[in-house]
Amino acid sequence: MSHRVWSIPEEQWSTWDHWSYFQAASYNLVVYSILAKCPVRIAWPTIVIRGKCVPVLPKGLWNWLILNGLYWPCWCSEGREDLLPSQFVVRSSRGQQDRIEVFCHYLPARCNFALDLQKKFDHTDYFNDYEHLEDLSSEDHFEITMGPCLEAFEEQQRRTEKERSASASDSGDSNEEDDVTQEFGLFEGYCGEFSRSARQPESPYCRDLDLMVIEFEAFSELLK
Repeated sequence: MSHRVWSIPEEQWSTWDHWSYFQAASYNLVVYSILAKCPVRIAWPTIVIRGKCVPVLPKGLWNWLILNGLYWPCWCSEGREDLLPSQFVVRSSRGQQDRIEVFCHYLPARCNFALDLQKKFDHTDYFNDYEHLEDLSSEDHFEITMGPCLEAFEEQQRRTEKERSASASDSGDSNEEDDVTQEFGLFEGYCGEFSRSARQPESPYCRDLDLMVIEFEAFSELLK
């Protein structure tokens, strides 16, 4: 990730490097969850158009998050109480389609959080309409609403860890590297943190991100 300056403390490199490795390798969106206190996979948001449920386009995600009072924390949020939404950036290349990418809250970057939304959009296999997040009124309301989702996620994590430990025991292999060789858990129902005061920021290099535009042609097959 030569396009970003890593200025994180040396003792944190291994953790964030591993997180970013699996973030890039995953077919799905991966963000840091303050609620779960760890990186998680999340489903791609969908909306209803002409009676059909279709994915929000990458260029519409920024506004979709704002409309729902949500933001995606970057790795810098680990162990922090302040609000650190990641930055949306439009990256332009001559002769190529603009790409929407998401990076660290800070500029220059203090962590190596990075999402290429077009790549995730092309490959993701999880979708959610997130209807339960549409009418949130406060952070307390968000925590109450997400309570059952968090409990289910934590239970799934416990089962996964138990199965992983049993597998390592049966094979006689060490379990030391499991945390960095397994992909993050899917946090069903979660699509970021809620805050009316933490606006998902635009980078100084952003443009035209105030688009909640859905190109019907892109979903012609879905809309038939």
